Amino acid sequence: RISGFELPEIKSLNFIVSSLGKLFDSQYEASPLFTCSFSRSRNLLSQWRAYGNFALELDKATIESDFDLYECLYESNDKELEARRLIDAIHHRLANLSDGSSDDEVDAALDKYFEIVYSVGKFKNTHFSAEKEVRIVRGVGADSISYRAKSDYLVPYVEAPFNISAVKAIHIGP
Repeated sequence: RISGFELPEIKSLNFIVSSLGKLFDSQYEASPLFTCSFSRSRNLLSQWRAYGNFALELDKATIESDFDLYECLYESNDKELEARRLIDAIHHRLANLSDGSSDDEVDAALDKYFEIVYSVGKFKNTHFSAEKEVRIVRGVGADSISYRAKSDYLVPYVEAPFNISAVKAIHIGP
């Protein structure tokens, strides 16, 4: 044991830092993460103030038929447990990789690594816990990104197909 880690964990952490870290840096620039957020809270004044005078009520099952939804985690302990669960799930796979690993083994490790990266998209500041949020988290190619003006800056966004039958109601705010 070194600083609370077993040898396989050290090997996998070294692999992440040396190999996947470099790949992620280049991949992130080419495929940044975007989120689309939904609140399970029905009538929060803070959301009316922040987002406007209209709210769409959506059918969760219809949304889930087209997208993976992630429950947001707000509490530090929940975030730490989830991060540990994800890291523990891939330690053995990464620890066994070496310079002679097959492309399939490396691809499987990359899939697990990016599962961690995408899962971080569900972590949110504890001050927003009243929103009870679920999110779509998606990486996209840089060529898929569009921009719109908001005040003095540009906001990046990504278009995605949406099943209009998911709309159950339109609510008018206070």
